[in-house]
Amino acid sequence: MNEKASEPPPRSGKTRPRVATRETVLKTPWFEVVAKTLDGGRDGEPYYAVVPDDYVAVLALTPEGDILLVRQYRPVTESVSLELPCGLVDGGETPEAAARRELLEETGYRAERMELLGNLVPDAGRLGNRMWCFFAATTEPVTPLQPSEPELEALAMAPEDVARSLAGGGFENAPVYALFMLALLKGRLVLPAVK
Repeated sequence: MNEKASEPPPRSGKTRPRVATRETVLKTPWFEVVAKTLDGGRDGEPYYAVVPDDYVAVLALTPEGDILLVRQYRPVTESVSLELPCGLVDGGETPEAAARRELLEETGYRAERMELLGNLVPDAGRLGNRMWCFFAATTEPVTPLQPSEPELEALAMAPEDVARSLAGGGFENAPVYALFMLALLKGRLVLPAVK
């Protein structure tokens, strides 16, 4: 189920580095920090990877064709963030089940069909998890725009307003752009041009 792009061949004459050791140096309920050393690399200094659980993000359309979004305060960036419904994949849960659960919990909408658009690494330089990107072409309100989490504000935004927000920096979270790009490139979503 792990969909990866094919790896490019190593540069001519160069051997590919290999991880020689792995050591968990910090473990929390939310993530681990793993120190990795490479064979013959950086005089034995480790590379550090933050390894949270995999997470999902959902690009979902309302019956009217609006895009379901959430707005919430993010302590890490100390700002209010406009995002797609997203969250961690719980232990024993499939990414699709997590996507369905997060969409319902965060927006009050249910999707009959979820399409996996891609499985991405959010930050290959620091994060050791994967982001599962789902698209729901049709949804139905169970409790219209009613998140089950009090710190969230759910909203439905017209495609032209989403396009303006994407072009104008209204979304700060880079994985949001990645999911929109996948949906656009795969023909699942059309957004108007913005000047």
